[in-house]
Amino acid sequence: MPQLAGTTTEDKHTHLVYLNEGGPAHQIIPYIPKLNKPKKKTKKQKVDEVLALYKNELQCEHESRKDAKESRGFYTGKKQWAASTKSALNREKRASITINEVAAKVDLLAGFQRQNRTDTKFAPIEDGDQRLAKVLDIVYKNIEDQNGFAHEESMVFMDEVIEGRGNFHVYIDYDEDVQGKIVVERLSNKEVVYGQHN
Repeated sequence: MPQLAGTTTEDKHTHLVYLNEGGPAHQIIPYIPKLNKPKKKTKKQKVDEVLALYKNELQCEHESRKDAKESRGFYTGKKQWAASTKSALNREKRASITINEVAAKVDLLAGFQRQNRTDTKFAPIEDGDQRLAKVLDIVYKNIEDQNGFAHEESMVFMDEVIEGRGNFHVYIDYDEDVQGKIVVERLSNKEVVYGQHN
């Protein structure tokens, strides 16, 4: 039975090499593959595709977003009571008092995060990389300082603790500097839709 041994490409055509047991040592069969070039999409097709992806992902994470909103409500102290229970208490002229223990615990965690903040350090792999690692430490620290990174990081941490996930938005901004400035900022979970992990 013939077996594929390898391929070569020369002068824009391809050779397939087969080894035959008990027959000739090899056969070279010229083969010209048909390449189907993808058709260019119109702007409307691209926009429609992105909107379809967005709507699909939004639907897939509907429950997560609902849970995040409920969790945020527990932290802020709003909507601690079910509407039916609160209206029943109001009819009876009884107060619906909320004692928010969630916020205190989340704020305690946030305090630990702020107090135990660590600096990022670059480690050299070889002896010659020591100087480069020091330069990277300085550059990274400079980027952190320019972006108020400690504050942004704490806000992202709070999002993670309260809603279950936090997001950094990292990009290069050319508005103020032609060479570009690295920007790191918190991105609210309301502004982000995660793709499926399947």
